[in-house]
Amino acid sequence: MKNKIVIFSLIIVFLLGSLIILAWKMGWFCPPISEETEEIPAREIGIDKDMEESIFKKMLENPQEPPASLVTVNENDQNVYNGQAIEDLLHKGSENMEAEDYVILLQLVQGMTEAYADGTVVTDFEAIRQLILRGYNGAYLTPVMANLCTLYKAWVEDYVVAPQSSVIFSSRDTEEKKTLGEQLEQEMFKTSLLDAILMNDNEIYQNKNDNSQDIPEINIIYEPGEYGLNDYHAIQIGNKAVRIYPFRNGLFSTINGVREKKLKDLPLDEAEKKRKNEELWELQVAVHAYATAATLAVSEECNIQMVACYNDTELEIRARAYGTDLYEKTGKTEYQNVTGLDLKAQATSDDQDQMAQYKTWWGEYQQSYENYKTDLVKVLDKYKETHPKFIGTRLESLTPAQIRELGKKIKDPSYTPNLGDVP
Repeated sequence: MKNKIVIFSLIIVFLLGSLIILAWKMGWFCPPISEETEEIPAREIGIDKDMEESIFKKMLENPQEPPASLVTVNENDQNVYNGQAIEDLLHKGSENMEAEDYVILLQLVQGMTEAYADGTVVTDFEAIRQLILRGYNGAYLTPVMANLCTLYKAWVEDYVVAPQSSVIFSSRDTEEKKTLGEQLEQEMFKTSLLDAILMNDNEIYQNKNDNSQDIPEINIIYEPGEYGLNDYHAIQIGNKAVRIYPFRNGLFSTINGVREKKLKDLPLDEAEKKRKNEELWELQVAVHAYATAATLAVSEECNIQMVACYNDTELEIRARAYGTDLYEKTGKTEYQNVTGLDLKAQATSDDQDQMAQYKTWWGEYQQSYENYKTDLVKVLDKYKETHPKFIGTRLESLTPAQIRELGKKIKDPSYTPNLGDVP
């Protein structure tokens, strides 16, 4: 009888153990997965260099309108967008995207700003808002939409603005220059809107703080500043907002305002605030040193993205002064032939040593720059005496090549410059 009880007990233990193992495998003892603990899936974002070059080459070779399957023109000469076709393209798997697909999307966004015959330049903000909305999959941008934001920024900075940067900084004394200048600024502003949603997307994705399946509400709101200054647009993305400041030269003070007024209100510990303060200060110094103008996207977390352009003539003047100082004051044995293009490349490079050396010079030896600029003005004034067609020409309106030509005269007083033969 005793043996039967032992055997029966073993059978019961075996059955209970089996049930426990089965229940464990089925997750009966695990806590339910809430929306807060669900993992946000990884995304494949980015385009390889060869494909990017192919996209921009096609854009340059064939700057046509996007196909009628995406946009048509109605009887009132207004664009009518096929929202579903656009959404299908933005939700296409990034691994299935061809260069031509991205070209179509770039052309679509470019066409959302139009210059009219009377010289006015208008951006269709509602069309951009609808594009952004269709580029979301739940709370996050689709990989194709994120890639479009990145590509459009590179396209505008390198292929639209850079070749025409002189127009942005010129006096715009003709209607043609005025219209072109406004169009370039609108392109930068529109790009900054896309930059803003990408920055917001990166913030919530990195913090893993939103796994909602709902597409955020998007609104673009104009906010006038006091006395006509510091106007901005706020792009409202769900419960967050990113401010878009229009094109301006005074980036140093704008970034400083973010650093001094907004950073102190962030819910960060002192170490994080110190790190962020240093980051913003470095950005301030850089935009000032490299003669940068830009539109700014500023998030609630005090992150900043810029759609930037450079004053090529001013950079050339600084480069010539910098090269002269390296030769005269730092014991270099050879004249340093630094150009504005060198400084521009430096500003976007990862060469921290070169950047630090130049920024230190700019901060400590601005009087050398002022002296060199004065010497350039004297050479130009002397040149005008024998070349009447240059009378009234200001130093700032010369091309970088003409600045280099004047610089040769400073370096070698016997040299005879000829501004008319340089572009």
